Amino acid sequence: MRLPFLIGSAVALTLAGCNGQPAAENESAESDAAANQAVAKAELPPCPFETIHDLRGSIEGGRLLVTGRVDLMMAGFKPQLTPREGGSGVLALDLALVPEPQAGVSDELRYERSGVPSYPRGEVWCGGERLASFDMILVG
Repeated sequence: MRLPFLIGSAVALTLAGCNGQPAAENESAESDAAANQAVAKAELPPCPFETIHDLRGSIEGGRLLVTGRVDLMMAGFKPQLTPREGGSGVLALDLALVPEPQAGVSDELRYERSGVPSYPRGEVWCGGERLASFDMILVG
């Protein structure tokens, strides 16, 4: 896959523009970087997650906490969970990527919310596909 090369090229071009180059070269470097990022986005699979593991969910006094680990296909992004429509008795969460320049290829998942009903099961989805399911621990 050409993605690491393209990202590296975009970073190199961006950094080159920060070293006091003439304005025309800076603009050229910025447009090249933008073009490389557009190509990288076009090659990004809809759900670029290698594995999801160690998922745990608990509800205590109406406070929900879901944690786990995600291995991504590339660095520079952070995983984010958001609620989605789920079946009866199931907490359903969508997994997406948010740009985070310092993020590595393995990161922690964390989702918290207050005032939720008791869910016996949880699921993580991406692009209409269920990636993982887990039992919720109901405390109290």
